[in-house]
Amino acid sequence: MPRLPVAMVMAMSVLSPATALCEPPARTSNAVPYRVSVPVATGREGTATVASRALMNRDGTTTVEIATAPFDFGPTDAITHLLFKALTPSGDVAFARTYNDTIPNGYVALTFSDLVREQVLQLQAHVDDRLNPRTDVVSVTDVVRRRPDVRVTAIAAPAQAATNVPVVLTATLDEHNGDVGTYASCVLLVDGAEVDWIVGVWIDAGDTVSCAFTHRFDTSGSHTIRVAAIDVNPADWDTSNNALGQAIGVTAPFQQYYVAAGESTETQSFFNSYSNRYNTNPVFGEDILKSFSLTGWAQGVNVQGWVRRRWAFPVATIDAMAADEIGTRFSAHMLDLAATSVENFPNFQSACGSRTDGTSDRSVYVYVCSAHDDFYGDYSYLFLQQYAGSVTYTSLAYDRFWSGDPGNILGYGYYQNTTTTTGTGTLIPYGSAVEVAVAVTSGETTDGIDVTVPLPGPSITRSDSPLACGVDTFSWVSISWCTEYHDVRMNRGGVVTAGSWP
Repeated sequence: MPRLPVAMVMAMSVLSPATALCEPPARTSNAVPYRVSVPVATGREGTATVASRALMNRDGTTTVEIATAPFDFGPTDAITHLLFKALTPSGDVAFARTYNDTIPNGYVALTFSDLVREQVLQLQAHVDDRLNPRTDVVSVTDVVRRRPDVRVTAIAAPAQAATNVPVVLTATLDEHNGDVGTYASCVLLVDGAEVDWIVGVWIDAGDTVSCAFTHRFDTSGSHTIRVAAIDVNPADWDTSNNALGQAIGVTAPFQQYYVAAGESTETQSFFNSYSNRYNTNPVFGEDILKSFSLTGWAQGVNVQGWVRRRWAFPVATIDAMAADEIGTRFSAHMLDLAATSVENFPNFQSACGSRTDGTSDRSVYVYVCSAHDDFYGDYSYLFLQQYAGSVTYTSLAYDRFWSGDPGNILGYGYYQNTTTTTGTGTLIPYGSAVEVAVAVTSGETTDGIDVTVPLPGPSITRSDSPLACGVDTFSWVSISWCTEYHDVRMNRGGVVTAGSWP
């Protein structure tokens, strides 16, 4: 691997070399979900539509919502009669309940304590069709599923930031239960106050996404950043894991670099079996047997820092590479990065720009700022990152600053990541160390860094629910069950810092 001159910057590693792309991928409105693996159950008759979602809560109860319009869009047609049937795995009726009271606004939420996960439900609703003087009978088949569980699993932020310089702060979110997807708002808080947000973040069942924010700190010192997933809809299974925070130091520009490398894996396995004995049959039978496993992994290299000089836009060349004993894990090459945001004040001037680089299935984003402050002098900053998850949602502040067209931002949107630092399949682990080289060429000057980050042995965190069995008795059935769950997380990481504070 070639040596490059020393100085600074930031990069995120991937598993294959990348070639330059001149433009970022197309941005899609948050109003268009990137993927819906488990759509809401619906039925239609004539011009009447009925939607249903049956979601099991953490306490074992199940809420069945029924509406005559898409959820959260305001039902319009009244329901005059409702027949609810819960089926056995063989398709027989376990129990049936009838509701004859008119539901004038077309929405009702029913709570049951005797439903089980993956149980099939049949609904028949008499809908007073407002468009025609008639009653439509609409049938819907639904399945009981667990509520979504949204987690904020990681925050990527510089170890240090400079006052008045835009910083990209990102978070990784996932839906952990794997049954249904959900919407949420992704919020950035600084010292407890909301400063940036993204509305309408869709996280598909069992999937991972990223949220990207831009923030400028106007005061130095230690600050606490926190990213939270709020307004989860459908409501969250467990709200205790919806936020994550960390400290960030804000100071004057400094000539320093920070390099981190590491990898992680998470393997989940779940086994569940049910044997049912109905009130009319005294013998237990094997009805449901389910197991699943999920393995996710991530590898990354982060480098960040500052130099006490101004880079001229367009920045001529940016190169980044990471390698270990196996070979090159990441490479990027960018030419003539232009400024998309320029500010000129009597005591502060800055120019900033961003670019993506990578192949169609591997992409990274670079953010560069060059500034002059009458008190601190000249300095420049570069940050380069590959986002985790299927898509990356961006906040309004992010888009207004980095788009180059701040007056033409219409709403929240996301970028497709395609293949990212997380994935499935066989992980090729890092060796004992990762060498990172980055260089920024502006005019006749090249600033760079070439360091080796040692990677010690992994730390392992386990979460186990050993095999347990029991019997639950409801009004219509007794269930003999056995369940087992295991979650293993492995992390390796190392950090190298150098330079001096002013």
